[in-house]
Order: sequence, then C-alpha cells, then structure tokens
Amino acid sequence: MKRFTSFSALLFAAAPAFASTCTEDMLVNRDEGNQRFTMQSGAIYEVLAGYETKDMRWMTPQAVTTCLLAVGVSQRNTPEYEIINKHDNESIRAALRHAPNPG
Repeated sequence: MKRFTSFSALLFAAAPAFASTCTEDMLVNRDEGNQRFTMQSGAIYEVLAGYETKDMRWMTPQAVTTCLLAVGVSQRNTPEYEIINKHDNESIRAALRHAPNPG
C-alpha cells in the first residue's frame, strides 16, 4: 500500500509540469508540401517523416495546440512536438525549427 501511495503522490506532483508543456497557437501558414507549419507565435515546425498530411483540414488560419512530447527525439536530435488541429482533433509530429517570438 505504501508503494502505491508514493507512486500516486509522484504522479500528481508531476501532472502540472506535464500540462505546462502544451500551448495554444494559430497555424497561419503552411508550405505547399505541408512540410513546414508557421504559427502566429512565430514558431516554425518541420513535419517529421511519416507524419506528413495532404489533408485540407489543415487550412489556415487554424487553432492548434502544440505539446512538447516527454519522450521522442527527432532524427536531427531535437525534441518532438505534437501539433493538434483543434477543429478536427487530428495530430502530426514535428520538430521545432524556429522558436516562438518572446512575449
């Protein structure tokens, strides 16, 4: 029982840190090949191989949520992000190529 209680306390203590890894943003531009997504924040993401989308549901402007994945490093040794299309709840994985503008 003590082990379960310790694990539960650890899980609840870590939850706010995980929740803070997601941010709301707006997809404002995507290149013709759907390989680079530019956000209103100034962030630019490159879609990872195997996650490309040719779907027109990724129209601009589009409300999205971007989440830093706790596990996952792209082939270029950079953290992976999940970008979730809030309209259709479709997601892709991408690597951050340009950080958001401060502020």
